[in-house]
Order: sequence, then structure tokens, then C-alpha cells
Amino acid sequence: MFKISSALLLSHLLIVSASALAQDPNTSTKVPEELPQLGSKGTQKTSLTGLKFDHFGDKVKRQFISGQNGMLAWFTLAKGAEVPWHTHEAEQISHVISGEMILTVGIDEKEYRLKRGDIIVIPPHVPHKGRALVDTVEIDVFSPIRKDWLEGTDQYLQDID
Repeated sequence: MFKISSALLLSHLLIVSASALAQDPNTSTKVPEELPQLGSKGTQKTSLTGLKFDHFGDKVKRQFISGQNGMLAWFTLAKGAEVPWHTHEAEQISHVISGEMILTVGIDEKEYRLKRGDIIVIPPHVPHKGRALVDTVEIDVFSPIRKDWLEGTDQYLQDID
């Protein structure tokens, strides 16, 4: 099974588990007492329209939200947009929502042609770059979070014309 973002995977597993529990009358759904009873402190709710746009040149737009350990980003890439070579400590999971792009990964510069519905996992510290073949929308999930984005030190994006 493909490794999917921890938040998405957890959500899916909870739904599947709840469904399985509901079908098995011999299974207790009581939360074990040894688990902490966490409140909602730190919980964020927003929508895509509630997230600010970061513009890099006239072809790359980014929106993102960050938790303590994971980050979700929504990229809108105009045809011909290029995201330069970069690397980071985060594992990256990318999902192409629409369009088509080339993602070049690693020191051997392996090219992956990604289209709508494709998902790719890039391990931490692996160099990569991207190029939109047509107008493209893609979602990236990062863990750990991209502190360079939060601090505004993502120079590889800042330098896009």
C-alpha cells in the first residue's frame, strides 16, 4: 500500500476501523482508560479559501497550513512553471489533483511524469525539482513541517521569476 500522509491515513484508518467495529457486535468501542483524554486545544479548522496565497513569480502559487508535525500545501502551477532544485529534511508526499508535470528526483535525475491522480513519495533530504507541462494543481504533505516556509527562508521559491 502506498504511504499516504499521516493525517489522511489516520483518517482513513479511523473510518475503516469504525466501520469494522460497527459490524462486529463482540467488539467494545470504549476508549481504553490508559489513553489520554485530549481536548481540542491546538485544533485548527479552515478552508482552502481561508488560506493566504504566496506568489512566486507569475506562475507559482502556494497555500499551506501547518500543525506541529505535519504540513499540507496546495500548489497551483501555470503551464511552464518550474520549481528549482531543492532539498529538505521533510518526507514529501505529492498528489496531482489536475494537470500534468515532470518531477525530477535524486542525484541520478530520474524523471517521473505525473498526471491527475498520481501520488509520489519523496524521502527526506532527496533533491528534486518540478515543471508543469500544463496548468497543474497538486497537494504536498510534509513531515516534519517545513520551518523554512514558516520563517520565510524558502529561498529556492523566493528566487522564482
